[in-house]
Amino acid sequence: MKNPLNKRLPREIKHNLGRYLAVFLMMATVIALVSGFLVAAESAKHIYNDNFEKSSIEDGGFITAYSLDDTALKGIEKVGIKVYEDFYRDYKLSDTFSKNHEASDSAITLRLLHERKDINLIQLMKGAMPETDTGIALDRLFAEYHGIKIGDTIEIAGKDYKITGFIAASDYSALFENRNDIMFDASTFGVAVVKDTAFQNFQGKELVNHYSFHFQDKALSQEGRNKKSDEIIAEISKTNVVLDYSLAENNQAISFVGDDMGSDIPMMKTLLYIIIVIMGFVFSVIIGNTIESEAPIIGTLLASGYKKHELICHYMAPPLIISAFSGLCGNLIGYTAIVNFMKGMYYGSYSLPPYHTFWNGDAFLDTTVIPVILLLVINYLFLLKKMSLTPLQFLRKELKGKKGKRAVKLPDFSFLNRFRLRIIFQNKSNYLVLFVGIFFASFILMWGLCITTTIDKYEKDVVNSAKSSYQYILKAPADYTKKSSQTAAEGKQNAAVLSEKEPEKFTFASMESYYKLAGENIEVSVYGIQENSNYFQGLPVKDNTEGVYLSENLLKKLGKKTGDTIALYNKFKDKTYKEKILGTYEYAGALSVFLSREELNRLIGKDSTYFNGYFSDAELKIAKEYTASVITMEDMLKLGRQIDKSMGPMQYIIFLMSVIIFLVLMYILTKVVIEKNAISISFMKVFGYEDKEINRIYLNSITYTVLVSLIVTLPLDVFCMSQIMKFVFIKMDGYFEFYIKPYQYGEIVLIGMLTYFAVNALHRKRIQKIKMADALKMRE
Repeated sequence: MKNPLNKRLPREIKHNLGRYLAVFLMMATVIALVSGFLVAAESAKHIYNDNFEKSSIEDGGFITAYSLDDTALKGIEKVGIKVYEDFYRDYKLSDTFSKNHEASDSAITLRLLHERKDINLIQLMKGAMPETDTGIALDRLFAEYHGIKIGDTIEIAGKDYKITGFIAASDYSALFENRNDIMFDASTFGVAVVKDTAFQNFQGKELVNHYSFHFQDKALSQEGRNKKSDEIIAEISKTNVVLDYSLAENNQAISFVGDDMGSDIPMMKTLLYIIIVIMGFVFSVIIGNTIESEAPIIGTLLASGYKKHELICHYMAPPLIISAFSGLCGNLIGYTAIVNFMKGMYYGSYSLPPYHTFWNGDAFLDTTVIPVILLLVINYLFLLKKMSLTPLQFLRKELKGKKGKRAVKLPDFSFLNRFRLRIIFQNKSNYLVLFVGIFFASFILMWGLCITTTIDKYEKDVVNSAKSSYQYILKAPADYTKKSSQTAAEGKQNAAVLSEKEPEKFTFASMESYYKLAGENIEVSVYGIQENSNYFQGLPVKDNTEGVYLSENLLKKLGKKTGDTIALYNKFKDKTYKEKILGTYEYAGALSVFLSREELNRLIGKDSTYFNGYFSDAELKIAKEYTASVITMEDMLKLGRQIDKSMGPMQYIIFLMSVIIFLVLMYILTKVVIEKNAISISFMKVFGYEDKEINRIYLNSITYTVLVSLIVTLPLDVFCMSQIMKFVFIKMDGYFEFYIKPYQYGEIVLIGMLTYFAVNALHRKRIQKIKMADALKMRE
C-alpha cells in the first residue's frame, strides 16, 4: 500500500518553493564550481603524469663546456645511460617584440630548440610545426603573455620568422630559464622550435652543449640514481668540463608542476565542507520552521498511529531530493562549463600538453555523495530531537518545553522603538539563527577578499626581508670578482657603501623538518652564517654554540616556540639532527634555520673553513661551472607574481560563492522571521496600520539586527579565518599569515547590507500580500 504521506511531498516543495529554489541555487553553484575545479585539477595532473611516457621525458641532463665526440659519448653510455644531443641557443629579444607592454618590463629571453625525435618530445597545441627555415613555433604560454598570434612575424638575430604554431615542450612544463631558479616567469622567458636546418644556420650566439639521457635500468632507486649521477659526472670530467648537471626530479622546469599541482585543492575542499555545514544549518532552519507550522498535523498523525521514524523520513525527503538534484545539476555544469574556466588556472601558469577532461570519481564523491550523506545525518539528528515530543505537545504547539517566562521590562523609549525591541525579544531564537547565518556568510566573503591581500602581504614581506641584492649558491667553494657594470661616478658614489658590506661567505644546506599539520616533511633552508654578519644584522649566532635560530615564518608554520627542539633531516646523508630553538629572526625569504657557519660545517661533515655561498649587494663574477643558482630581487618578485597568478582567480570564485550564500541565507532566514510574525502583521493591518508603517516596525528591526550582526561577527570571522588559513595553504611552500586590509572590513559590511536590501525589497512585497483575513482565521 502506498504511503499517503508521499502525496504531501509535491505540496510541501511547492509551498516552500522560494526557499528550496534558493537552496538549490546555492548548492548547485557551489558543487559546480568545486567539481569543475577538482576535475580540471586532476585532469591536468593526469595529463602531466602521462606526458612523461608519452613524450619520453629525460631522466636527467647535463651541459658541457665542449661538445662530446663519439668516443666520449660511448664512454659515458657505458655507465648505464643512453645520451641524446639536445642543444639549444638563447637569444635576447628587443623591446618591441612584445605586444603586451606590461609583460616586457624585463629583458626577454627566447630559447631556440631543434626538432626532437627521441627524447623530450614537443607537443603541438595549435597550428603546425615549422616546415621551412623561416618558420618558428612558439611556446603557447609565452605567446599568450605577449599577445602573439599564429601568422605574426618576430625578429630574431636580425631575421624575421613567421609563427606557424604553438607548442608545449615536455621538459619545460614550467618555464624556468635555469634549472635551479626559485621561480619562473613566462613573460620573460620562453622556448621555441625551428627546423634542424634553420637551427644550424643561426648566427651570433654560441651553441649550448646540452645533453639529455635515459637510464637503461628503469627500476633504479633514488639512491641508485644518485650514485649513477656521480659516475656520470666523473666519466664526463675525464675529457670535458661539466657546467651543469641535474636529474629530472631536481630540474625545476620538469618537476615544479608535479610538486605544485594540487596545492590549492585543500583550500577548495575546506571551503566545500564549510559550505556543507552551512547547508545543514539552512535545512535545519527550514525543517524546524515547517515542523513548527505543522505541529498540530504532526500531533494528529502521531495520534493516528504513524511512527516517529516514518515522519522523520517524510520530512527528510525534501532536503534529500533538493540535495541530490543539486548535486547532479552541479556536476553536469561543472563538467561541461565550469571545467573550461578552471583549466585556465593551470594552463594560464604552466605549459602543458593539450587538455582532455577525465572522469574523476573522487570529485563526485567529495562534491555529491559525501555532502548528501552529511546533510542527511545533520537533518536526521535535528529531526530526531524535534520528534522527541509527545503527540499532545505537538497538538498544543508546546515545542519549546518552557513556558511562563516574564516579559522583559523595556526602557522608556517611544512606542515604535519599544515595539521593535519587543519583536526582537519575542523572536530572539530566530534572530540568533540569523546571526549565525550572517557569521557563515561574512566568513566566506572575508575568505574571498583576503586571498589576494594575504598573498600580496607575503610577497612584500619576502622582498622587504631580503638581506642582500644577490645570493649565490655554489656547487663548490670558489673565488669571485666584482662585475664593473657601473660608471666611474657611480663607483665613487657607491664606494663607501660597497666597502662597508663586502660579499660574505655562508654555508647552505637543504634539509627537511616534520610538519605535523600536513603529516609530512617540508623542505627548510639551513644557513650557516658567520658571527656578527653584516647582512643578517642582529642575528646572535656564535661559533662553538649548540642550538639554532628559526625564521619567524618557520616557527609559526611548525607551531614551535623558543626552547623547543626541532629535528632536521638530511636526506642526502640520511641523518637527523636534533637542535634546540634558541630564538627567532625576522626573515620571510624562505622557511629558514640559522646557526653559525662553523657549527653547520661540523654537522654536515665539512671543515670549519668550508662555504658554498655568498651574500652580496653587488653582482659577482663567478665561474659558471661553480655556480648552482643566483637569487636576486627579481627572482623574489617572480615568486610573488606566480603565486598571485595561480591563486588569484580563486578570489573571484570564492567571492561569487559568498555573494550567493549571502543572498540565500538572508532570504531564507529573514523570510522565516516574516512568516513567524505573519499573524501579528495581519492584526496590525486590522488595527489600521499601513504597509509602510509595518515595514518600519518589522523590516527595520531586521535591518538593525543584520547591521549589528555584520559588525559583531567580524572579530569571529578574523579568528576563524586565521585558523582556516593554515589549512588553505597547507601544501604551499612558505608561511602565509592571514591578512586583511582595514577598508575591507567596511567592504564586508557594505556587501552584506546591499545583499540584505535586495532581499528586503522582496519582503516588502511579501508583507503587502499578507491579508487582514489571516488574523480572523485564527482559532486560538
